[in-house]
Amino acid sequence: MDSVKEELELLVNRIFAIDPHIRYAAFVNANANVMAGGLRQGVRSFDSDEQLRFRMLQLSIMGLTFRDWQGVYKDYKFAMLSFGRIAILQIPFRDMMLNLSVEPSAPTVQIVNEITKILGKKAD
Repeated sequence: MDSVKEELELLVNRIFAIDPHIRYAAFVNANANVMAGGLRQGVRSFDSDEQLRFRMLQLSIMGLTFRDWQGVYKDYKFAMLSFGRIAILQIPFRDMMLNLSVEPSAPTVQIVNEITKILGKKAD
């Protein structure tokens, strides 16, 4: 395992430790490839493997779009989509995105603030 993947896996473990409501945490590159992370152990996905791959592609496109918007709106901090069964969070990190899904009852703002601290970014 290379040192970048090891670093990302350690970050994923720290992120899962923040809150038990975090279902999924993965660093994904611009090609929608998962570089590290995945579902929390013991959690079942709502999506099939094929659907999950498609979701990663959709989120990657969203992330690229939001990064593009930085030229006008300034720093892209995070995005959140809220559904009845889950909330999806996306936080830019280096040239990747950290994609998360959390239970609807999760304290999302607190989770984002803790993650940005771990990632060494300023949380607003």
